[in-house]
Amino acid sequence: MANKPRKHTPNREQLEVAKDMQEAFDFMDGRVRHLTRFTTYRILRPPTIGQIRKLRTGLKLSQAGFARTINVGAKTVQSWEQGFRKPDGSAVALLWLLIDHPEPVLAWLTDKEAKERAPTA
Repeated sequence: MANKPRKHTPNREQLEVAKDMQEAFDFMDGRVRHLTRFTTYRILRPPTIGQIRKLRTGLKLSQAGFARTINVGAKTVQSWEQGFRKPDGSAVALLWLLIDHPEPVLAWLTDKEAKERAPTA
């Protein structure tokens, strides 16, 4: 008999991260014109090869599984980890969110019900 997944109750910090992420996605999709929750901006450098690999292995995911989770191709993850390419654009922001807040971001990325509720463009 398989164990039922535990229901995750987010703490205050995780809820704030989720709100920030949702507003960022709404902004990127054109649903809002101005960001209200972000008070500072910083230029994000891509994570290093080691940071990407450590993130993926820490999440106990294969390259293909990690790629599916963040919605990129498996060859893309492989090229990042081998140093042939660097992540750019929104991938950089998502990787840093996963590095800084792995549990709430991974929970959000893998929440099928949240994806079904999300508005489509």
